[in-house]
Amino acid sequence: MKTVFLESKRIRDWSVVSPFRNLLFLLIDLMSACLVLAGVIAFFELRGGWGLHWLWCVPAGFLSILLVGAIQHRIALMGHEASHYLVHPNRRLNDAIAELFCFSPLFAIFSQYRARHLAHHLYTNDPDRDTNLAGRRAEKLYAKFPMEEDAFLRRFFLKFLWPPAVLSNFFDLLRVALVDTGFSLFPGNQVSGAGSRAKRPFLRNATVYGVVYFVLLIAVLHSARQQGFQFLLIFAPLVWGAAVLVWSFLPVSSFYDPGGKLSYSPKTSGILRLTFYSVLFVAINITEILSGWWVGGYVLLFWILPLVYVFPHLMLVREVFQHANADRGEISNSRVIHVNPVLRWALLGYGNDVHIVHHIYPNIPHYHLMGVHGEMCKKSQTYRDEVEETYGMIRGEEEQASVIEALAISRSGSTEEKETEG
Repeated sequence: MKTVFLESKRIRDWSVVSPFRNLLFLLIDLMSACLVLAGVIAFFELRGGWGLHWLWCVPAGFLSILLVGAIQHRIALMGHEASHYLVHPNRRLNDAIAELFCFSPLFAIFSQYRARHLAHHLYTNDPDRDTNLAGRRAEKLYAKFPMEEDAFLRRFFLKFLWPPAVLSNFFDLLRVALVDTGFSLFPGNQVSGAGSRAKRPFLRNATVYGVVYFVLLIAVLHSARQQGFQFLLIFAPLVWGAAVLVWSFLPVSSFYDPGGKLSYSPKTSGILRLTFYSVLFVAINITEILSGWWVGGYVLLFWILPLVYVFPHLMLVREVFQHANADRGEISNSRVIHVNPVLRWALLGYGNDVHIVHHIYPNIPHYHLMGVHGEMCKKSQTYRDEVEETYGMIRGEEEQASVIEALAISRSGSTEEKETEG
């Protein structure tokens, strides 16, 4: 039975979703990503005219990749908010915004994430049923905790400089994302338990038509370079409109549905993704025609490389900070993490520094979580006594442990074990 920490009225008050607050945050993140991309592209193209040596491209490119990876991580965290209907009070609008501006830029499927994320909340830290631990992640990762500080720094920070280790994290993330979807690059990784489904074909008719559509769109974009800007503006929308018309007549069974309970059909979800990528391709080509720069190549380098290298590493470290060396208890399956503003921005944004409160009350928006934590500390002695708070990343403050120090603490037993013994 779930413990009552706050009165129902207070929970309802804290659960009110602002229609604009998260939209503003998401807009800032998206604009920041565009500015970083535009800045590094302009630097690469113009630095010769400024008399700068090409070696200046190395630090500029490296910094851009780190920044873009951090922003991608923040966009994903806003997608997590949307999975709980916390971006906008209108659920259809909430889901459409997440589909278009959180998951499509990361080449992810919103309904698939929502379907899997529910099991993480229902069975947090359960190695058999928590979907975040699928693909043997529980054995490979969480079983290594408690972990001493020097071992942690070697494994999660120094190994960031060793690409095979980081790419291994990326493939682990793919295993978690693709397990039990019917489309698995890693056969035999299906998990049992809550949230598991029979294996279903991923390559639906809509997928085939989508591939044909993008081949046609690329042909139109290539022709636009020969025929001129007006050709692109006329024919690209026509190709998109024809694709939407064809898709509108396809049965819903033609579209992949991972069961994520979106506020619209899988067909609408597919059309939204198709529209996003169409606009993206056209925008890149318009920019190339107007600037004469190879914008598409730069986007591949400075968006895809962070997505493959930096983004999954930040996801991994954040998840470790939140759940590693914790048990399955209601107050002890995660922690409150106080860190400096830069680390919070890049790694623990949008309430992920108050993750235990999110697990207790997943319907409360991130901008209220710290306030809820403070109120529960005042009103609930049980919460106040049992919640784990860390201060700083490597070194704690006075008698308070840092998050890495907390990951090294040997714990006598889980909450569930203690309850059984009692």
